[in-house]
Amino acid sequence: MRPLIAALAASLLITASAQAAVPTATTGNANTITKTSAKLNGTVRPNKENTTWHFEFGTTTAYGTNTPEQGPIPAGSGNTNVSSDIGALAPGTVYHYRLVATNPSGSIPGKDRTFTTRPAVSLNASKRVGSFNENITLSGQVFGTAVSGITVSLQENPYPFAGWNDVATTTTDAAGRYVFVRQLKTNTAWRVVAQTKPAGTSNTALVLEEDTVTLKANTTRPRRGHTVLFTGFATPARLGAPVYIQRLGKSGWRRVLTAKLAATAIPDTASYAVRLRHVVSGVYRAYVPGGYDHLADASPAKRITIRR
Repeated sequence: MRPLIAALAASLLITASAQAAVPTATTGNANTITKTSAKLNGTVRPNKENTTWHFEFGTTTAYGTNTPEQGPIPAGSGNTNVSSDIGALAPGTVYHYRLVATNPSGSIPGKDRTFTTRPAVSLNASKRVGSFNENITLSGQVFGTAVSGITVSLQENPYPFAGWNDVATTTTDAAGRYVFVRQLKTNTAWRVVAQTKPAGTSNTALVLEEDTVTLKANTTRPRRGHTVLFTGFATPARLGAPVYIQRLGKSGWRRVLTAKLAATAIPDTASYAVRLRHVVSGVYRAYVPGGYDHLADASPAKRITIRR
């Protein structure tokens, strides 16, 4: 009887050993891809032995980087989904990757697959606040492995920020750089879209328009009891908008007069004229208030001194 039991046990061991084999590794899709990260997926079948696994990845089929070894997946498991998050990737770059599974019977790689990180597109404005009709330089760079000659479209979204419109197109130089120049008319947001694969969208650059106003006095040394005529120009021509004549006091600037902007023959320019009848010695300026579409501005200050 004992010889029979021993023979049966040996037979079972031989059968189990015959069933064990190197694992099966199936490289799956990459997803949640960003400019610098991705998630690698796959399936491992242990084939009757505890099995560990990792992903290899890199910019060539030499790979060069491994994710940490994980597992083990228990010997009796069937097909098991696995995944690893990877980071510190270069934007706009093709990466190769594959799943590798290992058990006591050996190590096996899955098939090579590729994914492309999303391109990084930068955008910088030459200034954050500009005057009406001032040229704003919008420049940036497309980052990746093949960045020369890429079509880049400039999109504009001026106040009231109702939506993006394509306004200009150019192509990148050998280093992926590009430049646009646009005139500032109102508070405006810009962005670019690079026709990479997939297309890349830049950050938003917001530039605020600041009105300008000047101040001139017909005299800075009026006699006591005399008036002072203040005149000036404002750009852009916000006809009917107020211009405040302010005097500097102990607690700051205080309004002493209000004028209205009127049309002129000068394009995009309005003028005002207002007379101060009760003149007090002090420092004066003209001030145009801001709005949702532009910033306020104040003229250079002017000192008025009463002659005795």
